[in-house]
Amino acid sequence: SLGILYANFTEAMDLQVNSEEGKVEALAAFGNHNNNIYKKLTASISVVNGEILGLPGIEKFYNLSWLKSVRDELGKKNFCATIQKFLDVTLGIYLEQLKQISKCETLCLSGGVVANVIANLHVFEKKLFKDIYIVPPMADDGTSIGALALGARDQGLEINFTNNSDMPYWGPQISNQEIENELENFKNQVE
Repeated sequence: SLGILYANFTEAMDLQVNSEEGKVEALAAFGNHNNNIYKKLTASISVVNGEILGLPGIEKFYNLSWLKSVRDELGKKNFCATIQKFLDVTLGIYLEQLKQISKCETLCLSGGVVANVIANLHVFEKKLFKDIYIVPPMADDGTSIGALALGARDQGLEINFTNNSDMPYWGPQISNQEIENELENFKNQVE
């Protein structure tokens, strides 16, 4: 999966998998992708009919010692920029195919990869979908919400209850005054 490949690069950076992928994303902004490794990545997967398939050659990207040697050769920033570009482009191709298959104008994203804000920006900039909703639980806990929505749709149930809400976050409402009061209470601790 795209998420596991990204996690492998995270681990090769000696970072915590499923926790510190954001650091890979941040470092990528300061680097330049390596075209040779990028081409090897793209040659190791295929996106066909809305499915991402591993091809021969993918196994090297699951080899931690090899990935660390690539990191050392490219430098950390360029190493991170390479996996970020791969994620951005591959996710774009995947969503283009899903759009063609589904003919949907609305996209709802959930799951671990959705925590990647830069990839989300590229999805938004492609303007493939009229509306994009990113489920607030950014980790895999968001997947269950997507499964629920698909199941409801398959059962013919109406799931437009979110149309009445101005924001996607459900929970207690906090006024601006409450926020200002708390900032005042902690003004010596906040810069």
